[in-house]
Amino acid sequence: MPSKKFGPKFVGNFKVVDIVNSAAVRLNIPSSWKINLVFQISLLKKVDIPDKVAMSSAPPIDEDCEFEMSRILDSRWHRGGLQYLVSWKGFGPEDNSWVKAVDVSSSSANIFRSTLQLSGDM
Repeated sequence: MPSKKFGPKFVGNFKVVDIVNSAAVRLNIPSSWKINLVFQISLLKKVDIPDKVAMSSAPPIDEDCEFEMSRILDSRWHRGGLQYLVSWKGFGPEDNSWVKAVDVSSSSANIFRSTLQLSGDM
């Protein structure tokens, strides 16, 4: 979803590693996420998962790895440069991200521009 307002409110299923105190817990979150591992209990939502279903985890981030775009959802000017909101193949809407136009293939950008011209948004 292009809008934070209508996007997903919760991300992932993470295992509770440690109870820090009566109001906070430490979660098993991938280190590549670069966020604090301790969360207040009121921010969490309990999920019942059958034993056969594995816990989801974020894909490892590798600087040399390239991900395949599913489609371009939106565009914006940010800090003097054009950016595209990209949906990635094999990932959910919570993983959509803004990417600099220079990092997007010209064929994908051209398809997005032609779609905008057809819809009259440009």
